[in-house]
Amino acid sequence: MRPFLRATEFRGGAYPCGNAEREGCFREVVDCGGNNIVAVCRQEWEPCDEISLHSDDTVLYEIDFQSFTGVIAKALGFRGQDLVEDERCPWPIGLLPDGPGSDRTVFLIVETSLSNFLNSVLKVVVHTQGRKVILAPTSEFKGTDAQAVLAQHLIPLYPLEELVLGQEDGSLVSPARLADIVSGKAAKMVGTSPGTRLRGRGFEPNGSDHRKVAAAAAKYGKDWMKRLPDVCRELHQVEADLPSYWKKEQMVESWEEIALEVEGPGRATNREKVSSYIRYRETWVSENPPDST
Repeated sequence: MRPFLRATEFRGGAYPCGNAEREGCFREVVDCGGNNIVAVCRQEWEPCDEISLHSDDTVLYEIDFQSFTGVIAKALGFRGQDLVEDERCPWPIGLLPDGPGSDRTVFLIVETSLSNFLNSVLKVVVHTQGRKVILAPTSEFKGTDAQAVLAQHLIPLYPLEELVLGQEDGSLVSPARLADIVSGKAAKMVGTSPGTRLRGRGFEPNGSDHRKVAAAAAKYGKDWMKRLPDVCRELHQVEADLPSYWKKEQMVESWEEIALEVEGPGRATNREKVSSYIRYRETWVSENPPDST
């Protein structure tokens, strides 16, 4: 990542200590005036040695994201696109030709937990139209819930660690173009192939639960987001299944408990996760109407 780092106008207040495994061990950056800057360990017992620093040692850097995603697009042979500054993950980083007059949107997801990764996958499903493909640094957070969503919507996910190699100058190279990988002409597709998906309108093992969730939200109209706790309590009444990632991460056993998790100030992240989950279920129902029989 070094070639994609750029200096900011900010300076850091901490510096790495010699014993990274010791809890609470860090050096505080102390400006003693002039060019005299030192990093002092704040561990009470057996502190690490003091270090003299140059002013450049305290500069904070950030990733030049446009440059980084542009290099990914070039290496994998798809058309890159500019990103909105400060837009939260998932990031639409380009377009992949997908037949005459049709493009597939390429998303990059970089998350640090199973629940956040799944939430980003749900956002890809809910907030965008057309066909998609997802890139991620690794497949570490591709849990069973995320795999189910990807399979249902035929969205392939590829770990960059299997597709590209980094060079010392910051360039990336790939033995195959993303279009060939998606089409099956090159490399093994990570995820679900269209041939493995069961066909037929409305035929899904958990279709009944999809419809329970969608019906509960529909009861409150288009503004159900404003009454999200009520929607959750409605889901409790109809005994809708809980998102398994919520049970694992949040340690809750009922929609009543989830209703409490999305109420009040400071619950924006939980509200976003639950609302994305419900919108995903609504989208599935709209795309899979019940069979006329």
